[in-house]
Amino acid sequence: MYLIFPDSMTIPEVASRREDNHFEDWLTATLIENTNQEQKDNSESTLPGITDLWMLEIAERNGKTWMGTFQVKFETEDQKPKSNHNRSDPNTGVLFFSINTDTGEMKFA
Repeated sequence: MYLIFPDSMTIPEVASRREDNHFEDWLTATLIENTNQEQKDNSESTLPGITDLWMLEIAERNGKTWMGTFQVKFETEDQKPKSNHNRSDPNTGVLFFSINTDTGEMKFA
């Protein structure tokens, strides 16, 4: 199964959870639960097939727009990830995102 990320998604609970001490852990679990989990052939996403995500980090908290990254694992070697990766494993990478903490809209880059 693949985690299919759209270009953006809305997570309404963000506004009420943003002050939570475990916000990053909660957001990671919420992303996994709320992404479409489909077979690769049915994907409409522009991102490669992602099979796992972890280590979500909020790097910049400026006003209502927060910026961050998370680590992802891609399923196949023949598909080059559209992200920057600095690990020796070519099947892992970093996915960048921004999130509006008022509306809960999350955009992926």
